[in-house]
Amino acid sequence: MKKSFIFAVILLSGCSAKPIQYDLTGNYSGTPISVQKNIPNISVSDFIYEPHRNISQYVTSSFGCLFCNSDGSSQGFVYQQPIKNIIQSEVDIAFREVSVGKNSEKCSLTGQIHAVGWDQVNGDTTVDLTYILKIKESAEYVKRIRSVYDAGIFEFQKIDKFWAKPIRQSVQELVLDNNFTNLLNKKCI
Repeated sequence: MKKSFIFAVILLSGCSAKPIQYDLTGNYSGTPISVQKNIPNISVSDFIYEPHRNISQYVTSSFGCLFCNSDGSSQGFVYQQPIKNIIQSEVDIAFREVSVGKNSEKCSLTGQIHAVGWDQVNGDTTVDLTYILKIKESAEYVKRIRSVYDAGIFEFQKIDKFWAKPIRQSVQELVLDNNFTNLLNKKCI
């Protein structure tokens, strides 16, 4: 137990570990998002990541640890790519899966990422972000979704696709919001 704790501290410290290469491709082998709505294909771009001041643009937060601050300012995983690119890529992959309509050139989806973190106690992954639907240059829809993926006790998650599951839950919640889909179908087609 003591050895595994020391290994986890070293892995999450980022000081001695090589930054992780995240898989930004469109490959996802998990369960598809189950949404039965006609959604136009919109562009996903311009996400921003605003972590605590002690966390860089390449680092996630770590929750549930002995030395974590209450605001999530303890550093977690260190990636080679900026966190905003990772989350934006996962949102784009999820939206391509649920979009069946034609391409919309009027609308785009942006996001403000508040927190991306892994709970060391139970293995849950959390992504807290605000989605902003822009029609032309105007922000027409804003919704904050905090998605927590509750990993099973013996569930193994691939580190290079670690944030896919909470993002997919988040996108599913967004798409199930009738205000969002009605706005998409009225103004983005």
